Amino acid sequence: ADSYLIPILFLNSTLGEPLLPLTIENQDFANAISSADNCGKLLLEKWYVLDEKSEPSCYRLRSIKVEKECVAGIDEELNSLMLNLVEVFSRELRDSYLTTVVEQEINNTVLMSQELAKRCIWIQNTGMQAKNEENQSQLTVEMSRRLSNIQNDLKVCLKIFLRSKFVNILNDYRRNWRRSTS
Repeated sequence: ADSYLIPILFLNSTLGEPLLPLTIENQDFANAISSADNCGKLLLEKWYVLDEKSEPSCYRLRSIKVEKECVAGIDEELNSLMLNLVEVFSRELRDSYLTTVVEQEINNTVLMSQELAKRCIWIQNTGMQAKNEENQSQLTVEMSRRLSNIQNDLKVCLKIFLRSKFVNILNDYRRNWRRSTS
């Protein structure tokens, strides 16, 4: 018997926390360093190390080994690093480097696979809209933009699927009509 994977996608008003990139290409890192303020440069240089063994070489996020007492300070530093990357990366680089687990799963499961997209159930919770405050952080604004992009990508994917389905139904109808009239 055939079995199918049916992805069920639940979206609220957030995509979750963005992840720091594990690697940053040399040129992108150099641009980030040149665009960052002094504090941002220090954070980038502290947390990313040149990995000359990778091909091509890149900057790699240092592994984090901390004692329980130091977690709050490290967490604050990594949040500052994330805000710094949001500020210095262009929109294209933010889209490339600063993804969330939810975005990665949507891209890999639904947007990259037409077979899975055809079977996907998409549930959008509209009751939990993000607060529209004037003094939102750059990170909150960025995550709202990314959520809107994902929603638009899903809508386009759905429209393409529905258009294709409609064309197939219309073609079937025409074939059946031709058979019945001949």
